[in-house]
Order: sequence, then structure tokens, then C-alpha cells
Amino acid sequence: MIKPRVRQITLLSLLILSLPLLQACFPIVATGIVGTGYVIADRRTSATQLEDQEIEVRASNAIDEKYNDKVHVVPVSFNRHLLLVGEVPDAQTLSDVVSLGQKTTNVQTVINQLTIGPNLSLSSRAEDAYVTSKVKARFYADANGTFSPAHITTTTENHVVYLMGMLTRNEADSATQIASTTTGVAKVVRVFEYLAHVPDSEKLQEAQPNTKSKPEDVQPASPSEEVLPNATQPVGQ
Repeated sequence: MIKPRVRQITLLSLLILSLPLLQACFPIVATGIVGTGYVIADRRTSATQLEDQEIEVRASNAIDEKYNDKVHVVPVSFNRHLLLVGEVPDAQTLSDVVSLGQKTTNVQTVINQLTIGPNLSLSSRAEDAYVTSKVKARFYADANGTFSPAHITTTTENHVVYLMGMLTRNEADSATQIASTTTGVAKVVRVFEYLAHVPDSEKLQEAQPNTKSKPEDVQPASPSEEVLPNATQPVGQ
């Protein structure tokens, strides 16, 4: 018979292990939930969301099939813009990996953020995952209705945080400020498509702002940059 304390520890362990799966599902199950000032919903169509998932799988499989563990590449797709982050051993391999990304079905743009060097260690990847979790937590704690965390995909590689999504300039600036001041973040790279305005379908009567105190885990702002080629062009809604 399992003792009560052992049972509690076991349940806690299972909950911790399930968190990544719950986070991965959140943008889908969150559709229709009311946040501060807006309805939280993915701004991509359901078909595009499915396409993005398929793009990531195809790109990852093609890279793994050719290079296996000789490279560490993480493909992240949002609205058919494919972001490649990670490490490759040399310039030729980098060029080949980018080419594989460009050949992936339904990809509109490849954003190459690969670096030449040894693969990150497992401990470094664990640190990056922790940084991502801290940024996401601060998005929910500190956004105060200025943007919906469900509209942003967050990825960290070697302490550089990559933010993808379809946002207004004000939303993007607010998210960047939070991410760049999170402890452990060395730099923020914005891979945003910019909306001319918040879609009318999301506008609700303004709710009371979040009054939670800010987390302790804050640092001076890290540098940020834009990388999507058409980032300066507003996307009509």
C-alpha cells in the first residue's frame, strides 16, 4: 500500500512531467477564454495552425534523417514562417540545413538563426527551457491586458529568446520589454508579423488591469532585434 506522503510525491512528479504537454495544448484549448480586455485566441486560422505543426515535423524529420545528432536544430513555424535555431558544425552544413528548410512544403520564409559551433549540452538546453518557462510565466503575470500571451510562441536557444506571433507594434513592444528583463535572457529576437490594429473580433469592454506584483526574477533590459524580412509591413485584418 502506498503511504500518503509517497502518494503526494508521486502525484506531484506526474504533474510536473505533464506541464510541457499542458503548455503545448494551451493555445488551442484557450480559444474563447476572456482575458484582460481581449478574447484569447490564436490569430492564425485552424488550417494554418495545422500547417505550422506539419512544417515543423517535416523540417525536423528531413534534418534528422540527413544529420542525426551531428547538428542540434530546432525548427519553429508560425504562420508558415520557419525559424531555425540551434548549432551546426560548419558553414556548408548551415547552408544545407537552411536549404532543407526552404524545401519544406508550405514554408513561406526561412529565418536562419543557426550558429556554427558544437551542439549545446543537455544542461544548457535545460537552462534554455527554464528561461522559456520564466518568460511565459511573466507574460501571464505582467501583461496587464497589453497583449495576450496566447498570441506569442516563445523559444530559447543559448539564452537568446525568440518571440513569434502576429501582434500590433504596441503589443510587440510590451512583450519584448517583459522578455528582455527576465533573468537569464541575453537577447530577444523578434520574429513578428505586425498587425495594423487589434482585430475587432477581439475587442471587449475594457476590464480591470491585473494588479499582481511583479515577479522578483527581473534584470535590466537585454538588447533586441527584428529578423523577419517583412516585419516593417503592417498586416491588414
